[in-house]
Amino acid sequence: MKIHDEARGPHQVPIPKQLLAALNEWHEADGVDAAVVCPAPRDPSRPITAEGVEKHYRNVLKLAGKHSPHSWRSTFKTLCAEAGKNSEIVEAQLDHVVGNKVAAAYDRAKRLELRRKLMQWYENELTAVRDGGEIVPLRQGGHPPPKAPRIRAEQS
Repeated sequence: MKIHDEARGPHQVPIPKQLLAALNEWHEADGVDAAVVCPAPRDPSRPITAEGVEKHYRNVLKLAGKHSPHSWRSTFKTLCAEAGKNSEIVEAQLDHVVGNKVAAAYDRAKRLELRRKLMQWYENELTAVRDGGEIVPLRQGGHPPPKAPRIRAEQS
């Protein structure tokens, strides 16, 4: 996380079921001596860096200028808003301060159970798209596509 706030403590991230199963499979495959989940290619005792992930997006996935790892945060927030999810829970999941500084000073709830449910919902949404859900292309700039011309039936 960008901001390390001692008073707020470490940011805990609930892991949904399918991801947890995958992590357990990776752990078994890597062995009990594995130091990290996503090792750096040159030094498996160290984690891959954020820059390494960005480079993978640009060079391997060819997503330069289209999508980045950080874009997943925007995607998550947008999908949650579109689905009417509680913005306070979404903000807590993103490790944003909820409310103003005064409110945040008094409210130290982690909302873990609500965030678990939210992350399970999000995993289900992503899985549905992966497994054949409808993908609706959006035009750049957020403007709707032009309306198709109306075709009138000839009266006989």
